[in-house]
Amino acid sequence: MNETIPCVIASLKANGSTFLTNCEGVAQAFHEQGLNMRYLGKVYDHKDLEGHQHIKLFLERVILTRCLKHLFRMTMRETSIMHMNVTLAHVLNCVFGLKTHIELLEGGSLK
Repeated sequence: MNETIPCVIASLKANGSTFLTNCEGVAQAFHEQGLNMRYLGKVYDHKDLEGHQHIKLFLERVILTRCLKHLFRMTMRETSIMHMNVTLAHVLNCVFGLKTHIELLEGGSLK
């Protein structure tokens, strides 16, 4: 893994216009080097990415997207059809809402 992560980073640097267009492109760059996507955070934190903020920003978005997908699927699996719209609105408010609104929602003050 110590050799694979720098190879993935070099691939992202050299072929950024190909791999940094969507999440599938990043997955392709990882898999071409034989690295699983679970190491996304290790690649993000690697010293070879210092000074390459555009790559780090894109990796942050991939991490956020993958986390949201996981949370959304987990939440929707546990929700009945009748409460799906309310649950979806709550999840989106928690992710994209203002901190003060989230605190009010969680406290039951905002309906």
